[in-house]
Amino acid sequence: MARNQFSIASVILSYFLVAGGVALGLILLTLLKTGGEPAFYGSLALGGAIGGFMAGRASRGSTITEPAIGGVLVIATIVGIFVGTELGEVLWHVAATEVTRIVAIAGGAATAGAIGGALVSEKVSPCARVVVARRWRPERQRV
Repeated sequence: MARNQFSIASVILSYFLVAGGVALGLILLTLLKTGGEPAFYGSLALGGAIGGFMAGRASRGSTITEPAIGGVLVIATIVGIFVGTELGEVLWHVAATEVTRIVAIAGGAATAGAIGGALVSEKVSPCARVVVARRWRPERQRV
């Protein structure tokens, strides 16, 4: 596959890598026992960057576009799960503007982190994904 072609498989892989990165960021936030909105958004951005970096390294096609799409899909999934639950509906009716603001900032932080991580991955090793197939040749024994 050519390097600049779009790959659905890489988008799916990016989805899971960015989701894992965001989960890792939230776990780190919990382990550090910090709180507040800046720490929450920062942990989402850091997790998105970790996932985006890994997705950029693993991507077969466009290493920026596919992690970005994966990041957007992760946020869309989180929003969909939140909106689809009874608790989400209650919060939406109680404080719709506050919930919208938090979800928008969190989604933007995670997506920006994923894109930033993919950009760093692209700059760190632009040629690392080129694989050259070589035949294995056993060494000859000298008699």
